[in-house]
Amino acid sequence: MDITINDVYGGVMGALDERFPSVPHQGEDAEPQADGERFLITLSPVEQARAIGPRRLRSYRFDIQYIAPAGSGYEAIFDVIELLFECMEQIEVGGHSIRGSDMRYEFTEGKMHFYVTYQLHMRVESASLPSMQRMDQEVSVI
Repeated sequence: MDITINDVYGGVMGALDERFPSVPHQGEDAEPQADGERFLITLSPVEQARAIGPRRLRSYRFDIQYIAPAGSGYEAIFDVIELLFECMEQIEVGGHSIRGSDMRYEFTEGKMHFYVTYQLHMRVESASLPSMQRMDQEVSVI
């Protein structure tokens, strides 16, 4: 499975587009907007752990910050949180479905942050060595 960091990032953006088509979203590299409803998506450093043999476990942790429209109460924000739990549970990446885990939200400095982790089992392709040709060997006892 050749899934890249950009593929997973695009899967999260696609899930937000599908569930919240009228709410703009931007990545961490975008120019900050002054105000208005939007999502800010931040990808934490990706981790990769070694597993048995050529297998690797790669973890993608996302922070999806929701900026509510001015004057929105907590009820409207809680509705968005419910929809985030639903749409981030499973995303499409490269023709495969990937399940989200460790989903939670918190309010920090008056802003809502929704956290989700996607874990992928990867297989590292090792370079195959050329096979040895036929060899005849004689053994004798002295």
